[in-house]
Amino acid sequence: MGKLRKALFCCGSRPEFIKTSPIYHKLKDTTKIRPLLCDTGQHKDLSSAHLDYCRITPDARLDVMRKGQNLDQLMTQICKQLPDIFDRFHPDIIIIQGDTASALASAITAQKHNFPIGHIEAGLRTYDRNSPFPEEIYRQNISRLAQWHFCPTEKARRNLLREEVCPTKIFVTGNTSVDMVIKAYRKPAIDRDRRPYFLITLHRRESQGAPLVNIINSLLIFARRQPEFDFVIPLHPNPATSDMIRSLLGTDKNIRLIPP
Repeated sequence: MGKLRKALFCCGSRPEFIKTSPIYHKLKDTTKIRPLLCDTGQHKDLSSAHLDYCRITPDARLDVMRKGQNLDQLMTQICKQLPDIFDRFHPDIIIIQGDTASALASAITAQKHNFPIGHIEAGLRTYDRNSPFPEEIYRQNISRLAQWHFCPTEKARRNLLREEVCPTKIFVTGNTSVDMVIKAYRKPAIDRDRRPYFLITLHRRESQGAPLVNIINSLLIFARRQPEFDFVIPLHPNPATSDMIRSLLGTDKNIRLIPP
């Protein structure tokens, strides 16, 4: 029997946990690869429920959150603390997801310590550095550092080929969000016996202010024309969006605001 390889997932935000969960559990079912998870702590107060839902217990947790810190300071803390985790587990590969601050900081640290990097959801592009900001900057830089690129779509693969990424290092795998949607449908958080409903998320940083007001006003018009449907909106923890949504969407009977 060959050596058991170790794959260390470095994740810190809710989307990362949700999207890496199917891969983590697939690896757990193998006899050749041991999946490990380091929670970088980017969404420290929000991650526990999602980790429980995804049936994942982190093997390590970083202590990176500081009151009032910005993304640069967060990334500095991750880069400072991750080497100790690498020394503890001696992984064969670092796996990162998407385009978060945790993903870029983990990729930079892994590269500095000569660990190969696998990037899930690789190749997404707008080629507009201001939208999404700063995610477009993060994901372009991650592509310069990763050894293996797991793309959700053929279009994402073509983006990487245009950027002269080695074709043999690119794999079109599909989007793990689909796997999690299927799982969530089998285990719904909302009663399936309720009326038909739309699920809506509104939290993008670049939508704050006037764009968010326009979206909400359009949504109100649509919801009032469709009284037979409910409109379910999980509120983001960021008050810049959630306060505005509450103030503008809190009175219509078929609009339901729920916790994050």
